[in-house]
Amino acid sequence: MGRLRPRSVAGRLAASAACAFLAASPAAHAQGSSTAVAETLFRDGRALMAAGDLAAACPKFEESQRIDPKLGTLLNLALCHEKAGRSASAWAEYTEAASLAARAGQSDREKVARERVAALEPTLAHVVIDADPKATAAVALDGQPIGPAAYRSPIPIDPGEHVLRATAPGATPFEQSFRVAQGAPVATLKVPALAPAPIAQPTLPETSTAPAGSNRPVLRRAGFIAGGAGVVLAGLGAYFGARAFSDKNAAENECGATFCTPAGNSATSSMKTDETLSTIGVIAGIAAVGAGAYLVLANRGETAGTSGTVRIRLEVASPGLRALIAW
Repeated sequence: MGRLRPRSVAGRLAASAACAFLAASPAAHAQGSSTAVAETLFRDGRALMAAGDLAAACPKFEESQRIDPKLGTLLNLALCHEKAGRSASAWAEYTEAASLAARAGQSDREKVARERVAALEPTLAHVVIDADPKATAAVALDGQPIGPAAYRSPIPIDPGEHVLRATAPGATPFEQSFRVAQGAPVATLKVPALAPAPIAQPTLPETSTAPAGSNRPVLRRAGFIAGGAGVVLAGLGAYFGARAFSDKNAAENECGATFCTPAGNSATSSMKTDETLSTIGVIAGIAAVGAGAYLVLANRGETAGTSGTVRIRLEVASPGLRALIAW
């Protein structure tokens, strides 16, 4: 907020008379560091209020009063709030000051305070908090607790922005922002029954369809191995296919239209076995090569030296084909 000029208030004569009583410092004879701070804040507040900087002056009086409560400080704080347009705060402070002055036998200050109370009272805005007094909700207006005894009773309130909030254990908080104008009619603020707070669902760890970065070297090597095994199986399938072709030629030479020699029968049986092994080897080899290619391609991008190299060598040995795999 910027600098605020003092507002004209009803009863200039009364306000002028008040200044004579407000000018005297309430901590003039106080001793100690706390009262010294309060005295400094009081004087700063007076100077700022005289200069029209109410936004800075009022907090000075508030802090001075908090540190070392004095009737003079309270009257200055009320006057500052009145000039700043905080009529409800000023009204409450003047009311308290009138009571303190009466107890202290300071009739002049009591008179000034009561005059300002009477002048401000018709201008006050009020709100009514409509809440269930039996509910467990804690209600607060601008952060200040409002007890059930104050429900449904008009509460003086400063013009401006305000926040009503209600909370309860295990319930979703209720909050309402609203604005009050000077001299506005009484506004009723309804506090509803608070809804139960939603139950927090446990958060499951996220899973990724892509292999974890730390597992990529292992999966990439597995892909090479699978691909190498596929090549071996395909080679075995080709080998048994060649044997089946050879067995077929032998069977044709040893078998006629109606009979087969023992060697022909043996070649026919061997041919059927080799054909089966050839088919299984080729199909399994193709599948393994495909799986290996997927693992290698899906986990590429590794740094040099992290991916394995598979070397395959097929050798013809007795009694058949021999595969050597190295990585």
